Amino acid sequence: MSYVFLSALGSFSFFFSSFLSYYKIEPFHTLYYTFAWWSYILAADGLNGLLSQNSLIKDRTKSFLLMIPFSCGLWFLFELINIRLSNWSYQALPFDPIIRKIGYIISYATVLPAIFETKELIENLGFFKKISLKPLKSQKNILNSAVILGIIILFLILLFPKIFFPFTWIFLFLIFDPINYRIGAVSVIKQAEDGNFRHIFSVLAAGLICGIFWEMWNFNSQAKWIYSFPTGDMLPKIFEMPLHGYIGFPLFALECYSFFNFIAWLFQSHWENIPQKTHNLNRIPAYISLLLLIPLYIYTIILIDTYSVKYFIILLP
Repeated sequence: MSYVFLSALGSFSFFFSSFLSYYKIEPFHTLYYTFAWWSYILAADGLNGLLSQNSLIKDRTKSFLLMIPFSCGLWFLFELINIRLSNWSYQALPFDPIIRKIGYIISYATVLPAIFETKELIENLGFFKKISLKPLKSQKNILNSAVILGIIILFLILLFPKIFFPFTWIFLFLIFDPINYRIGAVSVIKQAEDGNFRHIFSVLAAGLICGIFWEMWNFNSQAKWIYSFPTGDMLPKIFEMPLHGYIGFPLFALECYSFFNFIAWLFQSHWENIPQKTHNLNRIPAYISLLLLIPLYIYTIILIDTYSVKYFIILLP
């Protein structure tokens, strides 16, 4: 499978599904969001390969495949938190339970690949290549405090959701990145200490770009999410998201980056060209983490259907 083929397949799939969605042909109209994202991921991967002769799907296949189940698991965690927050809900999801449940998994599986393909595309196009900032002073003394703060923030989010809901998009970074630093996994804090800010800025930019795409393709899909924030609609919307909500996307990308770098260390998957320490741990904890995703999937899907979906529709040809 060549880079040209991946890029062409993704591009064709995107324009084909967009055309059929525009004319309300099913399942492309209702499930347009999912078709658009997987098309983008294929096209971006092919373009990354053409630019760097290295891509996630073709050359780092194991790392790419590892992203998929943990992408679902990560987003299911946020869906569980949203049961308490009620910040977003879904409408016009397929009535057929099999299509709907498969749809959840296929859609949520795009989160990590989308962010990381975009990050690599930003870097392969040369952005932030010459960025030069003063290295951050050693942060070793605050690592434990940051983890504790992240855990406290999670409890505050669940206890006082109307006040602390914005911190949903930072608490995981506070937990995982200091842990990554300690164990020798790829860490944002360590990169900042080394004066290597390129990957950090690329992740932040990828989060914003993906955020715009998330909202745009959700807006054009019949099956979609809508927001309900305690702050109301104080600012104008871009698609379904109030303007101030876009601040959360770069922070969410940092969460995803720190989370997956921990998973990559656990599985000894070197998905990007940044050194990380190896370990001699038994592989059992890694495989247990995969098995634990199964009850998480089942339990969360039941809760989403029960509490987060406003109404279902029957897909007609």
